[in-house]
Amino acid sequence: MSKKSSVHTFPITPLFELAEDDERTGIFDDTMSLIDSIDDVFSAKANDISAFSDSYLVVTGQKLSPQQVEDIVTKRLINLYTEINTNFNNETPTPPDVKFLTPNPNDETQENWLNRAIDLVYQISQVVNLNDSNFGMSAQSISGVALLQRYQPMQAKARTKALKMDKALRQLFTLLFDFWGDKSLKVSDLTFEHKQSIPHNLSEEAGIITKLNGQVDDVTKLSFFSGIDNPQKAVDRLHDQEDEEAKKGDASLQQYLSDQQKQKGGVSDDANLGAGQAQNTNSAQSR
Repeated sequence: MSKKSSVHTFPITPLFELAEDDERTGIFDDTMSLIDSIDDVFSAKANDISAFSDSYLVVTGQKLSPQQVEDIVTKRLINLYTEINTNFNNETPTPPDVKFLTPNPNDETQENWLNRAIDLVYQISQVVNLNDSNFGMSAQSISGVALLQRYQPMQAKARTKALKMDKALRQLFTLLFDFWGDKSLKVSDLTFEHKQSIPHNLSEEAGIITKLNGQVDDVTKLSFFSGIDNPQKAVDRLHDQEDEEAKKGDASLQQYLSDQQKQKGGVSDDANLGAGQAQNTNSAQSR
């Protein structure tokens, strides 16, 4: 069994950087402190939940017997009462009291901080929070302008990222073409397409296209529909479909006219044949 010495034929491993921007900073680099703080708060809340299950029972004003302690653990029963005061000082005994010794987690403050910190993470990183209740369960419930406004910062970052990626890909293919030695391959002939998954209000776009009927040409009209990447190709396909349907209609019409002509020809031939037979019969009778 031969051992493979290298996974590629290059003398060294080529590396190309896919930078996020000119400063080479990631989307969440400016929010790392907030994210760490959110993790700390979540961890503290988890510890608080564990502390509640491991809390201590404090009994004051009464000494519990071993049997009472066992009843508390097994039967979950606490029966405490004040004994008759028999001392001569007439001091009021401490009334029995039972409570759990637990920390005060201040859950409301923690929840408010978490909500604010999570919102700041999305605002600083300029990323849309798809889990936001104000965003809506469906893109159909938001107008097209509102959707574009929400996604505009992300689109700007995506365009910058696409330009950086195109630059790195051209460097990669330049190296490949030079290594292959094929002069017919040119990096300038390459085009890269980056598609963004952005929701659109299709019903609103369809309404705009309907209103533009008769106002602008078909290419301009279809350019308002996000589901069509190339309006010119869509118009060409529509014209081809109309021509094909017209040809099928002409063929059906010609077939119909041909059938009608054959039916008319058959009726006239039958009539002439019947007239000839009647004439022959009359001639025979006269003889």
